[in-house]
Amino acid sequence: MKYLKFIFKRNNSSLWKSLPLYIKAFALYFIVLDLAFLIYAVGSVYGLVPAIKYITIYGLYTTSLCSGYGLIILTLYSFKAIVACSLLLGKKDTYLLGFIDGSLGIIFWSYATLLPIFAEHFNGPHILSFEILLLIPYNIYMGKSLFNNAQNPKTF
Repeated sequence: MKYLKFIFKRNNSSLWKSLPLYIKAFALYFIVLDLAFLIYAVGSVYGLVPAIKYITIYGLYTTSLCSGYGLIILTLYSFKAIVACSLLLGKKDTYLLGFIDGSLGIIFWSYATLLPIFAEHFNGPHILSFEILLLIPYNIYMGKSLFNNAQNPKTF
């Protein structure tokens, strides 16, 4: 608790104050979720906790961390944690990282949603996720903020 007070006391950046409430909420959510997920993933690889049965993000899913999809999902979760920490601390590259994060999310969501429709021999389950409803406004906000900071670099 003392650490959280230190972070919020030290974080006087205009970036954190100017973010919409839903982006602040999801930044904090992903910091906690990603930290727990990464600890659990490392623990399951070393046999400290039971193996992960099912992990998913953006409609991508896997039952094994050692598969290709598992590494992609682990990388996406790690990148989301980096972006969330950057948002929280108000770093200068935050808008660029946020825009990349939103763009990757839209690309992977499109892949996971459209692959079962167009693939002839797809035999996995079709997972419909509604994360796109949050990804599009997030990406638009980050893109506009990135463009505005490129136009007025002294406002950051």
